[in-house]
Parts: sequence; C-alpha cells; structure tokens
Amino acid sequence: PVDVLVIVFQAISTDLGKRIDQYRADLATYENLSSDVLEWDLPNLPALRPQRELRHLIKTEYVYREIRAVLLVGDYPLAWATFPGREQNEIRNGPFLSYYTSFSGSQQFFLSSDNKKYTVVQDENQRHTDIAMGIINQASEQEMLAYFDRLHSHRETDGSSHPSQKQWSFDGGDWVC
Repeated sequence: PVDVLVIVFQAISTDLGKRIDQYRADLATYENLSSDVLEWDLPNLPALRPQRELRHLIKTEYVYREIRAVLLVGDYPLAWATFPGREQNEIRNGPFLSYYTSFSGSQQFFLSSDNKKYTVVQDENQRHTDIAMGIINQASEQEMLAYFDRLHSHRETDGSSHPSQKQWSFDGGDWVC
C-alpha cells in the first residue's frame, strides 16, 4: 500500500525533485507514511477531458495501492459541476474536488447534456470522501520550493508530533461572489 500519492503536473526540476524527496522522507520519518510520486504528462486540453483521466488514475491507485491521500502539485485539470444553489430551485455551476476523492458506493458523477459539467451525487447520505486531498497550485516554482522548505522546517522543529494537531487551509477564492 501507498499512503500518500503525489502527482506533479509539470516537469520536475532538480530543485523541485529534491524538495519532493524531502517531503516523502518527512512523511516516512515523522508520520510513518509511505508515498510515491507520479509526473502527469498528459496535455491539459479540455476537449480531451483530462479530469476523467486524472479521476481514473486516482481511483485506480485507491483500489489497487490503497492510497489514503493524494497531493496535487501544479495546475491540475479542474472538474466543474452543476449543483443545487442556496435558494430553492437554484442551480449553480462551479469547480468541485469531490470528483477526485469520492469513489465508493453510488458516488458516480454523470456529465451534463453539454458534456462540460458533472452532476453531484444528489442523495447526501451517499456522499462521503474516500481519500484526503491536498493541492498546491497557482504557484510559481519558487513559491512551491518555499512551501516545501517551510513544511520541512515545521516538521523538523517538532511540528508534526505536537499534541494539538491543526489543519491550516487557505481558500484563495470565493466562488460564490
């Protein structure tokens, strides 16, 4: 089994490769997690539906290598969905991530009639996440390198074994506004 699968959506430079190797070593050392790295080399052309290929890849890794988490590094193919809005009978469109993390049971995502957007699983009792996901995107290589350096520094200074574990997240955009 592989606990964390890292998928990189750009050519892996020497510097980025070293940081990812350090990240993997930190996972093994501080969290006792195994990991693997894949370099995504398929074109990100919407007509080719690369989001389907990515979902298939992640789902295959989930089934056969029993991954528990995936980390997407770089500009990954984004999946768009049609889903109920906040108001009654309102329909909204927007990006969604559960397409890449939800596989089991009746969690199928069907394409809309225009073949551009998916529909979310309507029965909320059937919705659940099978794997965790992390994303580093819309960042320059220097910013990615700095991120991995900060993460390593945090782990080295006993951040990973702190008794009060927290998740720090940043949402750079509000899709509702």
